[in-house]
Amino acid sequence: VPQTYPKTNPFVDTLSSFLFSPVDLRYTINPTDPGQLDQRAMASAVSRTLHAEMRNGLSGGVDMLMDRAVTQSLIKGKSFLQILYTTPDAGRTLRFDPCVLQPELMGVLREDLPTLDSQEAFFFSTYMTFGRFSELVARNPDREDLLKKAKRYIAPRADSELGPSRGNWVRQVVIGGMNPFRTSEDSAASGGGFTNWLQGPAPTFSPDVLAELVRVDELWVQNSDMHDWTTIQLLGDEIIEGRYIHRNLFADPYDITDVELLKRSKASNPLAGRHPFIEFCPNELEGYFWGRSELHNVAILQAGLNTRIDGIQSMLRLQEDPPMGFAGGWGVTQNKYSKLNKKGAMFATDNPAAKIQMLAPQLPENIWLDKQEYERMFDDLGGFTAIMQGRGDQGVRSQAQAETLVRTASPRFKTRALKVERSVEQAGDLMLSILRARYPNKISGWAKPGESASPSPPQAWWKN
Repeated sequence: VPQTYPKTNPFVDTLSSFLFSPVDLRYTINPTDPGQLDQRAMASAVSRTLHAEMRNGLSGGVDMLMDRAVTQSLIKGKSFLQILYTTPDAGRTLRFDPCVLQPELMGVLREDLPTLDSQEAFFFSTYMTFGRFSELVARNPDREDLLKKAKRYIAPRADSELGPSRGNWVRQVVIGGMNPFRTSEDSAASGGGFTNWLQGPAPTFSPDVLAELVRVDELWVQNSDMHDWTTIQLLGDEIIEGRYIHRNLFADPYDITDVELLKRSKASNPLAGRHPFIEFCPNELEGYFWGRSELHNVAILQAGLNTRIDGIQSMLRLQEDPPMGFAGGWGVTQNKYSKLNKKGAMFATDNPAAKIQMLAPQLPENIWLDKQEYERMFDDLGGFTAIMQGRGDQGVRSQAQAETLVRTASPRFKTRALKVERSVEQAGDLMLSILRARYPNKISGWAKPGESASPSPPQAWWKN
């Protein structure tokens, strides 16, 4: 049902902001020898390029999608940021193509191992239109055969778990997110007190688009012979990639079809051994890959807050339209009672013992105090003190005292923020490796001979 007072939404948003903010995201590239001016100049130039490409990426930029991935990881326990790249304009430029993946799109071989890199195999599923599938297999030697076979998988069967008749597969795979509403069918199928977070609001799809979506499964397996990941793409039971040669589809050149040449190319490939998935998991669980949702802490508290506010609203409604008691044997009918409740109504009787009594409940003092206490419980579970939320607190009289309180309150977030920072660091390292391997343009660093100062914008006397 719709939440009366959705305190959980700002709770997750505030916690996500404490753990990570894209506003102050800056990467620092340390040169191999900081004492060499030319290396510092090159590191500074690459750092500027990295930040520019990161913010100019598709889908709003990689930094903004990192923020979204942190929020989703708090809701669902773990989320994934997939960082791909595209080279439009005939390969003259490079743009990052990031995407936040919901955990229901992913699967791992062993759920007791904590990371993707520790897995022997994992998979990722997605849906694409027939046109996008045609682009995917454009250079495949079996392209015509695959396009014909793809038509068998275009329209899901009505009895399939992912069929359109179920009404859930589009929301789970294409949209994801939390479901703010619950239908009678959902209530019957789910236990009381649990949020059906796998379902999101159902989008409106054209029947033509909905009928041509094709599911493609992507399997990533550790290849001990190649010392790298091998990507196998599947359309149902048909192999799209991985039939003739085993390669890392993210890192290896697609035009190499010789196994020995492919092995030698890995020696100079910065992307060798990498995959495009970055994990975000602030609340890790020992021996469980998928982590722990932050909503587990506040779900019952949210239900209690809703119940209390609903009760207050019921009492206020009785004050606005109170029930009435009639004494003295009036013989009041429902018709008379309805007329009496109208504006400007009168009721006359010659019975001297007749009396009308308002039965509105007496409102307790500080009726909203319980609601404020529930909000305080939310802040206590999240670790949000008044000082950390930019509000004053009792007994705080100086800036030094306020700074001390901020420092003593922040350790509750430091461990989880460090986990998020490691994921952001991995994303930066992956983007830098993509630039090293695929950036089509030459990057120039400027340094002034004989100077030991930090690199600055080039002037007439600077040497490239």
